[in-house]
Amino acid sequence: MERTSSSDPEAEARGDRVLEHLHHSLQLLASPAQAQLSHFPAGWVVLTDEMALDFNHWAQCLSTYWEPSNTQTVQLKKLDDFLSAMSGSLHSAFWTDEALSSDPRWEEVRMLAKTALLSFGWTIAVPPPAQQEHGMLVDNGSYILSSHDTGSCSNTTTKERF
Repeated sequence: MERTSSSDPEAEARGDRVLEHLHHSLQLLASPAQAQLSHFPAGWVVLTDEMALDFNHWAQCLSTYWEPSNTQTVQLKKLDDFLSAMSGSLHSAFWTDEALSSDPRWEEVRMLAKTALLSFGWTIAVPPPAQQEHGMLVDNGSYILSSHDTGSCSNTTTKERF
């Protein structure tokens, strides 16, 4: 994977954080159900939505700072396409906490996330859990103020996930 050309040190730092957050989001999607269920404090987010939204956000941000290989792009797209195919009212049961342990489609998500991790040469490990700090949820350096605050790929305020 190549970095997109930039002479801005701040953009390079943001690009590094994008990779870190993408790695983290893939690790969480690849984790066993129990690790996923205990990742966020109860009541802060809709877990399944948060995992999918977080991955989608960082996967979209990647091309702002990096030129992933064809293999990496294909693996990210496979995971994104699978999660997108599960959207809508026909698949509402897929987006429950209970489904993480009982729905075989979540095993497919885990396998796709592991394959994506390997395409980047990243470890398959359970990420550290998010923590509540000063009225915010901090997840791997990302500040989460609400479950649908996706932030931006280019700025770095505390409302965003950089």
